[in-house]
Amino acid sequence: MKNKQLYDYKVFKKATKIILSKSVKPKDNPTAQMIRYNEATEKLDIIGCAKALNELKIHFDGTNVKKKSVAKQMMFVKSLRILAEVYSYHNGDKKDKWWENTAKILKSINISEDHERFTELKNFFSRRN
Repeated sequence: MKNKQLYDYKVFKKATKIILSKSVKPKDNPTAQMIRYNEATEKLDIIGCAKALNELKIHFDGTNVKKKSVAKQMMFVKSLRILAEVYSYHNGDKKDKWWENTAKILKSINISEDHERFTELKNFFSRRN
């Protein structure tokens, strides 16, 4: 990872505030949203990933029960993985804490870690230890 944002504590704190704030409804169309989310995760843009979590958490917290978008859920998971690793880095934790820190992030935004979409992420973190 060669992105300076990953190691900047101020960027991490700003991202935390975005994640914990009230969910924001995106103003762009769904295709543009997915492009924006993908660019954020591909570039390891911490603020972009935090905005993705903020906008997409409605797909997990019970707010958006009408429409289930697997693509949006997976983009949430991708952003969550990046932010969990950054969270671990700033807490001085080793790889063995990645899932534990993921669970802390989910709990802070009132999402159960038992959701089926997180099973693969939990296994991924377990294999990386």
